[in-house]
Amino acid sequence: MPSLASCTVDICSGEVSAPEELSRLAAFLYQFASAKHLRLRSERLCPSIADIVGATSRILQHAPNLEVLSFVFETGTRTDADKDGPLPHGRYNCKEEELLDAHRLRYNRYDIIDAASGGARIPCLANRVREINLVHYQGGRAQRKLAKFLLCNASVMDELWCQFAEGPLWTQTELMREMKSWVTNGNANTVFR
Repeated sequence: MPSLASCTVDICSGEVSAPEELSRLAAFLYQFASAKHLRLRSERLCPSIADIVGATSRILQHAPNLEVLSFVFETGTRTDADKDGPLPHGRYNCKEEELLDAHRLRYNRYDIIDAASGGARIPCLANRVREINLVHYQGGRAQRKLAKFLLCNASVMDELWCQFAEGPLWTQTELMREMKSWVTNGNANTVFR
């Protein structure tokens, strides 16, 4: 069976339940045993918060040698006509109000983000993962639950890099404070953009 050193995986496209699909999924997951860098990508949020944490947990359980975990949250706003985002005239040829109204960043301080269990302890998070990258982080409940799950379980993480989706500075600041509180290694370098 071939193994992967680095891989990009789209998650949350649907639940696997048929016996034939489960057997193919199991065979696929065993290829992650030697992966050192994994890039997970989600073009849309999973149907439930548990789905995104569950899908991520299943993959990480099979990647004991993982050192770098990247998660890319696609914003779903790009079109062939406008690669700059959701703005009708492009990002640089718009009014300030259009730019402010187009952001995808969210934060609700009243949301209760419980620690996600994700099942059994995940060895790579506890012992190997040194770097976690979150790209286009928007701060919705599912993304916050996933981030909390990853950061609370990444005991030896040396670096957290987070790129926020476009949005107000106050929202980015609140999300940054929240994420810093979840980092278990107090010596970890945190970079937010």
